[in-house]
Amino acid sequence: MVSKTIFSSGKYECKSHYQQGKLSFLLGRGIGFVGMMDSISSLFFNLYCTHLYHFLGLILVIITLLLTIFCIVFLSDKSSIYIKQVSFNIFLIQILAITLFLTPNLLIFYICFESILIPFFLIIVLWGSRAERIEAAFRLLFYTFIFSLPTLFFMALLLITIESLDFYILEAVEFSYFFEKILWTLLFLSFLVKAAIPPFHLWLVEAHVEAPTIGSILLSGLALKLGLYGIFCIISPIFYLGYSTSSKYIQGLSLVALLYPVTIILSQLDWKKIIAYFSVVHMALIFIGLFSNILSGFQGAIIITIIHSFVSPALFACVGFLYDRYHTKDITMFGRLADLMPVFAFITFILFLIEIAFPGTPNFIGEVLIFNSTSTSFFIAYFFLFPYYMFFAIFVFKIYASIFYDFPNNNILFYGDLNLIEFSSIFFIFLVLIIPTIYPQLLLRGAAAAFWALTL
Repeated sequence: MVSKTIFSSGKYECKSHYQQGKLSFLLGRGIGFVGMMDSISSLFFNLYCTHLYHFLGLILVIITLLLTIFCIVFLSDKSSIYIKQVSFNIFLIQILAITLFLTPNLLIFYICFESILIPFFLIIVLWGSRAERIEAAFRLLFYTFIFSLPTLFFMALLLITIESLDFYILEAVEFSYFFEKILWTLLFLSFLVKAAIPPFHLWLVEAHVEAPTIGSILLSGLALKLGLYGIFCIISPIFYLGYSTSSKYIQGLSLVALLYPVTIILSQLDWKKIIAYFSVVHMALIFIGLFSNILSGFQGAIIITIIHSFVSPALFACVGFLYDRYHTKDITMFGRLADLMPVFAFITFILFLIEIAFPGTPNFIGEVLIFNSTSTSFFIAYFFLFPYYMFFAIFVFKIYASIFYDFPNNNILFYGDLNLIEFSSIFFIFLVLIIPTIYPQLLLRGAAAAFWALTL
């Protein structure tokens, strides 16, 4: 096995950018908020341009910490016993996720990757709302554990041949073309299940439906990102040839996977299931951008990944607010809620606008970048992306109208609008979304450094 040649010019360029950013920061270049953010981002992200998992891992650690704060605020008006029991599982998920995102060792990554299923399993089984929660929890374990066996086989093979599981050492190893393609395919399927791309998404939908609200928040905001991290920070740098040669095929399959959940959203009546399919749609869109092999597509996918990590948990929290009042998730049981809960209706409307990438929202930037990259490299994508943009927006507004403006099937009672704690939890999400909305260059620059670290 032959070591790969280190791309030395990229290191000197990284060092040069770092020095320029440091000098600009010390001299106070850019008076005002935008200039200050530009200087900080130049100094900060160029420190992390030597490896993809540095940038994405750091972003996911920040997401994990912010989601933990959101969960604490969300749980603050629950019973003390419930808070103590759930908080332990949240803390365990946080520790395992942060360790997973920061470790440079494949064995530690695998242990955390599998162990994080246990608190998710307990949250669904112990605090789920229906008897079907047992089946949903075991389906989550079955899907993720069975498909992760290739990763275990791969680690054993590496220990026998290379005697190391360090990411940096593995990247310097040159595998044969056939061997690399086989390993890439097996490991890609292993992580694909955790990312919930059709047809491997059924576990996610059922887990969301049966999980308590706090479980859905963590599943959508954090669990789905584990598969993305494994694909693009672990196996893609190690088997870059497999990644680059398979990207067009995976991108084409992701375009098909994008339309499948859109076509069945309108037939769903369970609000949590609808939002779960929203997540499936956005994960397919993220894969389209990440496998475009174009900088703009990669940047757009990173933006949508970050925004989805907060908007989807906020929507599940909104479902939880209504479930606490009416003890149902059936959208046909609601109606005219805009008259009874105007603040809640307005907040949900803003979140739905972000979901459909309405102009002015951060998702709009990400989807435009993905559309540009995909249509440039894959012309047939037009026939998939245009129906997606059109029908997804129509279906989302139809669902919103049925919940807040249609006449309900029964006489709906008034239980009050959002209380202070509920409003504060959603307001926290909006505060987090301010930076990617008014200054997306902060993320675009870091995504560009990560992209060149992968491709050079």
